Amino acid sequence: MKTCYLILLFFSSSFIGVIDCYGQEDSNIPDSITITGVVVDEQYNEPIMIAHVALRNNDELICNTTTDFMGEFSFRIATTGITNLNMMIQSYGYKEYRITNINPLLDSISGIKVVMQPSDVQFSEIII
Repeated sequence: MKTCYLILLFFSSSFIGVIDCYGQEDSNIPDSITITGVVVDEQYNEPIMIAHVALRNNDELICNTTTDFMGEFSFRIATTGITNLNMMIQSYGYKEYRITNINPLLDSISGIKVVMQPSDVQFSEIII
């Protein structure tokens, strides 16, 4: 069973990285901003890897990614048409975290620190 998790972790880690929302790494997008941050555990202040981070304009998904092994994430998004930018962070065993009304008129938004609280629901065993 541990081998299964390690294989899953290996394959998912190969897709983690700095991306823009158009599927190209580090491209130059006119009228765009970069959003970076880190996701950590509330109790131990340790990075949470493979947390799901999603950006939405109103209720429409713009872009999503996962955190890397250091709990870090980065997006580069075009600001054209953005009216209500929100971020949602989810990770197994933690409560969902939301950041609302992010200002898309800034040049970049860096250093967001998301502190995740443990979920009230605890699972003792997962059967696949």
